[in-house]
Amino acid sequence: MSRLEVHRHDDWSALYVDGVLDCTGHDVTERALDLAGVPVVDDDAFLQGGNGSGRHGTPPVAPTLGHISAYRADRDQRRADADKLRESARKLLAQADALDGRKSA
Repeated sequence: MSRLEVHRHDDWSALYVDGVLDCTGHDVTERALDLAGVPVVDDDAFLQGGNGSGRHGTPPVAPTLGHISAYRADRDQRRADADKLRESARKLLAQADALDGRKSA
């Protein structure tokens, strides 16, 4: 595996791979993770519906990948159920509008 080294000062960063400059700027971390083979998942499921602090009644960050998977499955099911309810509500509103002669938006 290549040797990765990041140099930072204030808002400036540089990534060196095996002693040679690879990239600079804001993409340094992403590039280093990519070169190291670290998967980056862009999804908020690890927050479990909270903000990550675990304070003021919000859930803490998920302690395991298993917790993330379980939360994601539950969240996706709740979203699907909500979508079905919205569709039912849309149909009911259209029926109600038809009964009194209004046009649905």
